[in-house]
Parts: sequence; structure tokens; C-alpha cells
Amino acid sequence: MRDVCLTAMTPGAPLKAVHASAAEFLRTKPGFEYLESHLPFSLGSGIGLVFYDKFTSLTPTNEMIFQDGMVFCLSVSFKDLSRIDSSSLVGG
Repeated sequence: MRDVCLTAMTPGAPLKAVHASAAEFLRTKPGFEYLESHLPFSLGSGIGLVFYDKFTSLTPTNEMIFQDGMVFCLSVSFKDLSRIDSSSLVGG
């Protein structure tokens, strides 16, 4: 999923494309569809004068456009996962 997110981070694309790409990846990966609802609201943010820039958050609603030279912290993660028996996992 990280590679899919990185591919979406291209100049001219909206920042929200990162979140959309992650969600699409999970929706189309057999056995992983349930993880889409566990994506956090933000998958990272831009880094500049401050470590976290709320205006460049990688959220599903951010219309800002990627520009050459922008630097980001991509944080591919999940939230609110319950501990489960590994035998129920795909390939487990």
C-alpha cells in the first residue's frame, strides 16, 4: 500500500489522491477490504518550517495540489484494529 500512496504523490495531483489510492488498494485486494474502514483520516502531512503542516495533510478532502519540491511525511497506518486470531487472516 505504501508504494500505491507514493505513486499518487506526483506534481499536479491533489493531496487527497493519496488517501483515495490507499482506499482503492484495500477495496480491490481480496481479504483486505475490511481494512478500508480502519484507515486514519490523515496518512501524513507536508514538512516545512514546522514538522506537521495541517494545511498539507494527506486527507480524503484536501484539494491542495502537489508541487515540485514539496516534502512529505507519509504515515501508512490503521486505526481501531482489534486483536484477532492469526488463523483467520489471509494466508494465516
